[in-house]
Amino acid sequence: MPVPANMTAFDAEIAKQVESEVEALRKDPGDATKWRELGMLYHAHDQFDVAAECYAQSVVLADENARTHYYLALSERRLGHTSESITAMKRAAELDATYAPARWRLGLWLLEDGDFNAAIDAAEKATALAKGDRAATLVLARAHLQAGNLETAANILEKYLELRPDDSYAHFLLGGAYRGLGRNEESRRHTVLGQAAEPDWSDPWFDAVQAKRTGFPAALASATELLGSDPVRAIGQLERLRGQQPENGTVLINLGIGYRVTGRLDDSANVLRDAVRLEPARGLAHFHLAVTYAQMSRASMDDKFLEMALEHAGRAVELQPTSARCHALQGELLAQAKQVPAAVEAYRRAVRDPQDAAWLNRLGDLLCQLQRWQEAIPVLKSFLEREPGSADARFLLGVAQANAGQFDDAMENLERVQQVRPGDPQIEAALIQIERARAAAVDK
Repeated sequence: MPVPANMTAFDAEIAKQVESEVEALRKDPGDATKWRELGMLYHAHDQFDVAAECYAQSVVLADENARTHYYLALSERRLGHTSESITAMKRAAELDATYAPARWRLGLWLLEDGDFNAAIDAAEKATALAKGDRAATLVLARAHLQAGNLETAANILEKYLELRPDDSYAHFLLGGAYRGLGRNEESRRHTVLGQAAEPDWSDPWFDAVQAKRTGFPAALASATELLGSDPVRAIGQLERLRGQQPENGTVLINLGIGYRVTGRLDDSANVLRDAVRLEPARGLAHFHLAVTYAQMSRASMDDKFLEMALEHAGRAVELQPTSARCHALQGELLAQAKQVPAAVEAYRRAVRDPQDAAWLNRLGDLLCQLQRWQEAIPVLKSFLEREPGSADARFLLGVAQANAGQFDDAMENLERVQQVRPGDPQIEAALIQIERARAAAVDK
């Protein structure tokens, strides 16, 4: 019988419920529904390994239940079992052809695995099943964006934002699409509107798992999940939870995030300073305080906030030396402080195990600023393997190749950018310079 290795991870109330459901299952081990319900209880409290065992046994007993395959896919994904999760989600989609979330989750995972065409196909099927559905629409837009179909992605997002103008994650994606299309002013505006946005991938079946959370942890999990989609409502819930447990570090950190994304930077700094004071060895508190100080620096142009941001980013790196995003944050702050060589080294540490292709792009940009062309070329190529539609990165790659004497490759990349940005004087000037440099090299 699957039982968590450490039952002390549960509150007493939850532990009692686990014991009750395990005992009921011992009496009736052939009941597929009981296996699934126990798996959902484990799943709700982040015990993904035993949850997956329960779902798998339920599937053995009743293979035709789409919901069980769906839950098995979710738990396998959280365990890092990529191929198993996709297989289970495909089976869920086959068994219930009307449930759109099975399609858009499949699309999202295929996208994360780099299979752009399959991701687009799955997301299109999801939007056909649920027209106007937020998650399906945003997954489809994101798939087109990462596949390099920038105009298509922008069109989807523009239409969506006409109906939901307050969706920060849609603004974030549209900012990326416009940046790739060379619409830099519009890109900056939407990027600001989408700053610190997080996607909210929820659906009714997943909500049924979350409903099994109980007590304070359940309320905290619910408020945390709201941060990405409804931060104002999340703040209200987190403030009430802070009243119940004023020294709970997780509550304070999430409240600080909520204040920041709604523009309440002073409140964010105050609550995150409390979190650091209460838990000085918690890297996540230092990380988010650094992000808030960085935003205060940009808003006020006051260097003291940048200095404080650098201090806390450095502390976050010390406490979480394997965290890629901590190194990336430190790199960005060092770049803002004009310490470009140090920023390059920080970004190099971030991309050893990259979680975000944008860090590769930023590293390539910084290497170009330092005119370290030979180092920049493989970094930018690696980024473009993940984001082939980025005109900015391709332009930088062309410039780096030209300066490294790789004239044919440079011409090819800059001409591709020119197709997206016809008439751009910067590209035309670069192409002329390459022709002159190539001619000079031949004369020698």
